[in-house]
Amino acid sequence: MRAYCARLEALGYEESVIRKGLASHFGLPVSEMSEWFESFPKARLRHIELLVELAPNRTEYSLIVKVAKNLGVSRASAARWVEAFKKA
Repeated sequence: MRAYCARLEALGYEESVIRKGLASHFGLPVSEMSEWFESFPKARLRHIELLVELAPNRTEYSLIVKVAKNLGVSRASAARWVEAFKKA
């Protein structure tokens, strides 16, 4: 599964697409995915980039809430990822 994720991340896919593949091909439960993707930061940041592109006028708070909901992470973790996205 790790090689599968690494390959898709290298090809430029974002996290939600890779999640669908993991669920479909490997049966990885959604409850384990948020922790799993901590080691695939490029895919996670691409997902945040997509959210920003879809709603460019979203407030930072709204983005944090959306990231937390979409990726199944805490708001504190989502805030760290949003901050990492802004720095990248």
